[in-house]
Amino acid sequence: VIFSAHGVPKAVPAEAAKREMIYVDATCPLVSKVHIEAERHHAAGLQMVMIGHEGHPETVGTMGQLPDGEVILVEVPEDVATVQVRDESKLAYVTQTTLSIDDTADVVISNCVINLSPDKGQVIAETFRVLKPGGRLAISDVVATDDFPEEITNDLHLLSGCVSGATPVDDLEKWMADAGFGDIRIDVKEESRATIDEWAPGRGIGKYVASATIEAVKPGAKKGCC
Repeated sequence: VIFSAHGVPKAVPAEAAKREMIYVDATCPLVSKVHIEAERHHAAGLQMVMIGHEGHPETVGTMGQLPDGEVILVEVPEDVATVQVRDESKLAYVTQTTLSIDDTADVVISNCVINLSPDKGQVIAETFRVLKPGGRLAISDVVATDDFPEEITNDLHLLSGCVSGATPVDDLEKWMADAGFGDIRIDVKEESRATIDEWAPGRGIGKYVASATIEAVKPGAKKGCC
């Protein structure tokens, strides 16, 4: 049995093991990182909001990483008005990695994939272009906080895992400002370093990168008359 690149709920491999089946977990590394982030936030006492499509295999798999009720699905901006959470001060979000620009013209969301691009400044500029005035950029990614040693820079596994392609915060801020974004906010999560070390045990990569939320707004939204 081969598990989809979109990932599967935790109950699926548990059931396969119970039946003594031979299985291969082919979950995409980017999706696995979303699963790890969801579990980390849950362990910190946060309830998750997932932005994605109901019934999509990736959404089903990600929501299935946590107990029932711990992940709330939001498909469109209008859903936010009806979301009911336990505590508004204890929320985190993850997104389906396979959302298209057509799904997100009001808000562009990303989990890590920008770090895979060789021209990240162009990615930021293109994101600004497709957003509507007043649209928001929301990224959950890892950022570089120190210079990489050569053995990390040249490690293709760490590159595909969005680590060695991470960008310094100052560069990200400059690219977003140059593209035209305003209200730029980059929040580096120092507590994420221990989790990041688990991605490559013994390599100490948490010294060089940390998870961050990266947000900005495209100016120009029309204001109401009253």
